[in-house]
Amino acid sequence: VLKTYFQIAGDQLQTKSSLDAEGQGLYNIEITVTDLAGGTFTESFVITVISVNEAPEMEDFEFSVPENSVVGLQVGSIEGTDVDAGDVLSYSFVITDPFFDVQGLAFGIESSTGQVYVNNPDSLNYEENEFFIYSIQVTDAGGLVSAALLKINIEDVVEIGLLPVNEVITPNGDGHND
Repeated sequence: VLKTYFQIAGDQLQTKSSLDAEGQGLYNIEITVTDLAGGTFTESFVITVISVNEAPEMEDFEFSVPENSVVGLQVGSIEGTDVDAGDVLSYSFVITDPFFDVQGLAFGIESSTGQVYVNNPDSLNYEENEFFIYSIQVTDAGGLVSAALLKINIEDVVEIGLLPVNEVITPNGDGHND
């Protein structure tokens, strides 16, 4: 253990690299010194690595939803990870304008679960917006944040009662009514 994680430099015991409490929190070290006359002295140490809060991580996400979907429809779930065991994560949009109306967004995020849902179905019109891109973030209990992108594609749906205006529909597709 000593040679892998620690080194002796002069009269100091130093780490060779960063130690991670989540990986290994305790190190049992035994150091033996020898004087010029050949006498030895051995001492054992237990080194405890104290855990610090580390930022959560989150990747980009992409989902699809049909246009004209209903309020509350579950679109997908975003998920972050945190090496700190038991850390509670929360999810939200990144909003830089304090006067921005989050309630008017096409989609919402359930902060405790990361569930993405339809919030404003009037915005889900493929002919007006083929997709939405949002900045999202995950925050841990200590306030550390990681950001990512959320892209939601709007799927085109044939709308009842509307026929294509610029196309001729014929039985065999040749443009003539046979």
